[in-house]
Amino acid sequence: MSPSPAVKKSSSKQSATPASGTQAAPAVQPAQVSAFPNATSLETGKTNVLAILSLIFAFLIPIVGFVLAIIALVQLHKHPEEKGKGLAIAGLIVSIVLFLLFIVLIFIGMMAYFGVLSPARMMY
Repeated sequence: MSPSPAVKKSSSKQSATPASGTQAAPAVQPAQVSAFPNATSLETGKTNVLAILSLIFAFLIPIVGFVLAIIALVQLHKHPEEKGKGLAIAGLIVSIVLFLLFIVLIFIGMMAYFGVLSPARMMY
C-alpha cells in the first residue's frame, strides 16, 4: 500500500542554485522576541555621574550632596538622553533632610551644654 500523494513527503530536493541570471532571495529570519520589551531602550543613555555622587555624598556630607544634586539636575535638563533624574532628586531630598537633622541636633546639643534646660535655671 503506497501513501497518498497528499500525505507523502516530498523527497525531491530543490535545486540549490537558482536559474541562470537570477539570485536567490536571502533567508528571512524570524523576529526575535525578548523577555524585556524595552531592552534596547535600557541600554541607551548613560546615568549621570553627578547624580550618583549626589546620593552618596548626601549621606556623608549633606552640603556637598546638595550642591552635586543641583548641578546634576541642571545637566540632566540640558541632556535629556541621560538617566539619573530620580537619583539626583533623591540626593537633593536626603541632603536637605540630613542637613536639617544635623542643625536640630547641634541646637539640642548646645542647649544641653549651656544648661538652658537645667532645673537650676528654671524660674518658678
